[in-house]
Parts: sequence; structure tokens; C-alpha cells
Amino acid sequence: MDPAAALGQALATLHRLTVSAMRSPTRQALLFRVLNDTIQLLRYERASFWLFQRGRPFLLGVSGQVEVKRGSDLEVAWTNLVRAIGPGPDPRPLPAPVEGPAVKDWRTVDLGRTEFRALWVPLPVQRGAGVGLWLDRTGADWTEAEMRVLQALASGLAAAWDKLGGAGRMPRRRRVGALLLIGVLLAGAAHVLFQREVPLRVVAPCRVTPLDPYLVTAPLGEVIEEVIVEPGQRVETGEPLFRYDPRARVEELEVARRQVAILTSQVDRARVLAARGEANAGDLETLENRLAQEKARLALAEDAVARLVVRAPVAGVVQMGSPHEWRGKPVQIGERVLVLVDPEQTQVRIWLPVADNVPGLDERDVEVHLHAAPRDTLTARIVYLANDTSESPEGVSSYVADAAWIDGGDPPALGLSGTAVLFGREVTVAEWIFRKPLVRVRAFLGW
Repeated sequence: MDPAAALGQALATLHRLTVSAMRSPTRQALLFRVLNDTIQLLRYERASFWLFQRGRPFLLGVSGQVEVKRGSDLEVAWTNLVRAIGPGPDPRPLPAPVEGPAVKDWRTVDLGRTEFRALWVPLPVQRGAGVGLWLDRTGADWTEAEMRVLQALASGLAAAWDKLGGAGRMPRRRRVGALLLIGVLLAGAAHVLFQREVPLRVVAPCRVTPLDPYLVTAPLGEVIEEVIVEPGQRVETGEPLFRYDPRARVEELEVARRQVAILTSQVDRARVLAARGEANAGDLETLENRLAQEKARLALAEDAVARLVVRAPVAGVVQMGSPHEWRGKPVQIGERVLVLVDPEQTQVRIWLPVADNVPGLDERDVEVHLHAAPRDTLTARIVYLANDTSESPEGVSSYVADAAWIDGGDPPALGLSGTAVLFGREVTVAEWIFRKPLVRVRAFLGW
């Protein structure tokens, strides 16, 4: 190519690159154009852009890569080499080190390429930290003509960098505006934290339980022969629920009947003899007392036999474990066997962790979110809050609370579990945020 034509083409390319850099809307766009478009002016294989802050270089970008891999061996070695260069005034080739740790860093950066040539191009920025461009290739050395062209390009790139604000201190007017904005934001945050009040919010596990369940207990201390009903079965008043093994009680009844019959005949005979004067009146009285005792035992035996089949005292739905576990099981008088509940009459039971029992929880409505319908919110009001703690199903020491539904519509099914959101007294936003962390810190430090 004619030297004059080559010079004209180089100047046109230089002008185009400078104009493109000045039109960059952001610093990121400028970095992309510097790293990837400079190849239109001269040949290189890799370019990287560097920023110096307090004498320390930072890699901002590499040609052909979207982002820089921080902490890699290449980035660390590259940083060591650039730190040794310094910003400097003019473009200059970088000789390969011959001794010291820099030799290893150079081998890491050249990626095993032979005839590796590196060039450092500082950008003469007007303010702020220094910036520079690293170019490398294999083969021919960097010529004086290439370095003069790059020096001219560096002036245009530096102007574009300054136009976008660079990386140094912002202008005084912008600093004052930023400080005012920060002050306003801090004042607003302080007002929200220490002046605005919100109710304490506590989240606790809950479950839908029956309201006023009827406990069916064992009337006799005997062995259960069979449970007649199934869990979840609805029964009416008077329907049989379970029965005892009748053999022992029936045998006691037969013995009591025989004893009463024998004593009755003895008393009748004694009365006849007493009327004739052939028997002692004291013997008759003794027999009559024994007969009264046996009749009382007979009445007890008849009552026990009558209660061998336990019937439902009220209508409801059966709640119990496996019926088969009760077959052949001896029970004590008063031991609970099953529960009769009305599925239309339910409540929500809440296990409130000890650390979350804050004042005022029983003064506000409770939001209930069941796992079966997480998008629905039910509302309840606490009607009972225990004074002592017990263990929740999850094994957490908790206060038990019962809440009554205040929503209309059908009540949720028994046994459904979920979370209850309770609201306590009004506190500042700061206390609302830092209450639990402060409790943990005090517990850890023993305040």
C-alpha cells in the first residue's frame, strides 16, 4: 500500500476510534470499545485495562471476556507485573524479566507463547487515579510508529475517561449533593427506626383442634374385647363404641345370683323356725344382714354386666388411634379410650415459644395460614393462654394458646396444621428489628 494512503487510513481509524470513545454513554461501554476496537488500529492478541488507586492496580477488563475472574493465578500474576510498571508517561515495550518472582508471573501471563511481546500504554487522564492499557502479541516487536499512534489514541481515550467521571473524586458540587442525599436518607431512616411504631409480630406453629371434645373413658377396670367403631366414624347417641371381655363379669354375676338364692332360702327357713320358737332371733338377723350384702353385690355385678358394652353418651365423630391396639388390652377405670368431637365446632391451638410470649398477644386478632391452603388467611381471637409451659409437638418449650374463629363460612378440617401470626404491643421499628438479635446477644454474653 502507498505510504500516504496507509497514513491516511491510520489517521481515519484513529479519528473513528476517538469519536467512538467520546460517544460512550457509560464507563463499561468505553472499556468494551477500548479493549475490542483498538485492534482496528494495530495488531494485538490480547488487551487489558487497568486502574490505579493508591498505587495499587486493579484489572477492569480483558478483551474477549465478559467479566474478570478475580483471584485466578492469571489475574494475580498480571497484577504483580503491572504494579512493578507503574502508570508512567509514555507507551513503552515491557521486557521479559530475567530473575526474581517476576519470572514466574511473566510465564503465567504469556500462557506459554514464544516471542511474547507486551506493551504498556498509559492514558494521560486529567484527574483521579491513573489508568493504563496492556497490549500483547507474539511475533514482531512493537515499532516506534505503533507507539506514536497509540500515544495519540491514548490522549483521546483519556479525554473520554475524564468525560465519564473517571474513577477519582467526584466534583465538589456532586460531593455536596451526595452528602446531602445521604444525610436526608439517614435522617429518614432514623425517623422510621425510632419514631414509627409497629406491632410486634410473632410466628408460631398451630393446628386445628376440636372445640369442647367429649372424652370417653373406661367405666370398668377390665380387658377390652373389641372396639366396635373406626376412627373418623360418625356415631349417634346410644350407639355402641367398644365392649369388654364379658367372661369374668358374667361369672361374678352368676355367683352373686346363686349366693342370693341360697341366702334367701336360709332366711325364709330361719323365719319359719323363729315363728315356732325353734330358732334364735340373733341367727335370723345375721342371715338377713348377709342376704342384704349379697343383694348389694348382685346389684353391682348386674351394673357391671350392663356396662360391658360402652355406648356413645353424645353424638360426634370418633377420634382415636388404631382400634386393633385396644383388643385384649387391660384398662384402668377412668383411662381415656377415645374422643367424640363435632367437626363443625373447631378452634385453633397455638404453641407459642417461650421467647416469643410478648405482652398484648391476646388483645389482637390472629392470622392463621394453613399448609393445606397457604394463599388463604383465616382470622381468630385468643380465648385462652396458659400460664405454665409445656412441650409442643416439635419438642419446643411453649405456652399453649387456644383461639376461636371469628371468620364466617365453613370451619377448616380437624387436624390441619399451619402457622399463626400473632401481634403484640406497639414498639419502634428498631426494637421490632433488633429484639431477637439482642436477646441472643444478651443470652450469649450473660447480661
